[in-house]
Amino acid sequence: MDSSLFLAVSDGKVDTLLNLLQIDPLILERAATSSTADSPLHISAMLGHLGVVKELLKHKRDVLRYVKELNQYGFSSIHMASANGHVEVVRELLQISRELCSLKGNDGMTALHCAAVKGRVEVINLILQSYPDTVTDLTATRETALHLAVKNNQVEALEMLIKLVKDYHLDLVEIINSMDEEGNTVLHLAASRKNRSAIELLLNCNNPTPGVLEVNAVNKSGLTPLDVFLLCSCESMYSDMERLFMNSGAERSCNVDSKFRIAAAATAPNPTPTTTVLAGDVNGGVPNREDIINWEEYFKFQMEKSDPDKVRSDLLVVAVLMATATYQAMLSPPDAMKDRENNRYGYIFPYYAICNTIGFYMSLYIILILTNSHPMYWELFAASLAMFATYGCALGSITPQGHNGRVAQIVCFLVPFLISYAVPNVRKWYKKRRRVGLTHQSDHVQNA
Repeated sequence: MDSSLFLAVSDGKVDTLLNLLQIDPLILERAATSSTADSPLHISAMLGHLGVVKELLKHKRDVLRYVKELNQYGFSSIHMASANGHVEVVRELLQISRELCSLKGNDGMTALHCAAVKGRVEVINLILQSYPDTVTDLTATRETALHLAVKNNQVEALEMLIKLVKDYHLDLVEIINSMDEEGNTVLHLAASRKNRSAIELLLNCNNPTPGVLEVNAVNKSGLTPLDVFLLCSCESMYSDMERLFMNSGAERSCNVDSKFRIAAAATAPNPTPTTTVLAGDVNGGVPNREDIINWEEYFKFQMEKSDPDKVRSDLLVVAVLMATATYQAMLSPPDAMKDRENNRYGYIFPYYAICNTIGFYMSLYIILILTNSHPMYWELFAASLAMFATYGCALGSITPQGHNGRVAQIVCFLVPFLISYAVPNVRKWYKKRRRVGLTHQSDHVQNA
């Protein structure tokens, strides 16, 4: 692009542009063959120079084709004007054709998508006034403008979109429950970002007309919006926002799925004694005692449905209790083992010391694994070493004299090293063996 033309459009100097066009009427056509990323129209639309935009449109023969041109990044002039919130420029471009609202650029983005990403409320209002149906347009990842507004925390833009969809009598149920390529609705995204304003705005869509927003939609990962919210939730907002979901009828995916299992069990001609119901009635989501036949199945850990944060907290509590119990057992052993010289139960002491040490060290090992990557991990590691040192001192003080005592001390000293080496390797061996077993089982089923 000619440098003088670039300066004229970037500075918004209409007089300079007109002089250049008078000197060289083909200067715009020559600019089209340049290697620059943006055309004069792209630059002026991006910067909001309305006067320059008008003059450029006057001096082009095929105006619609000119306006639809994409730069090397895959965006047209209306995309750039919308993203930057230049309402008057967008209005000027839409006078050429309202179909520009559905012009797709990079990743299938329309001007409405660009406006939603940046929260340009006035542009959103203008585009939907011109072409309301564009709100149903999807990006390459099947996202609507509502998805993009929530992903970028543009609550005001989301509110405007919902309002205009209602005003223009569009299908709000279809639009607000639309799923992206991962099966996430707008509520899933709001829940993942813990955006209270967006969550409240979306849940209010069911007032006064229930059923507009599907609060228990399940994405491709098998999670409802409530599941997504509870994953890695912040304790300060946990109970309050969970109550907000619950009051709107939101449930965990296990409860949603179980309703289908309950219905299937009810229609089964001969239910077997091993049938397991994992969740309860429709009203409260609390399982009835009579419904649950296999309690082991009900309480066992389920990777796809259990909250990792809660499971981690429970494991930490159990590990701390085990460490406390085994540490106390070494500080206050049975009275029969306190007499180091006349210990009648010396042959039992090695078993007592070794088993207690294994339990103590394994509990510390679990605690350190669960607290890995914590900002104060190394402080906790140093505290664990200090505890193990005092544990060793207590062990030495009660160890009886003789062969049994020496064996116990040597083995207890080696326990940490043996566990640190054995546990990861045993886990790898078990996973490999299980994977081979599943492969053989799958091959057997296929052959059958």
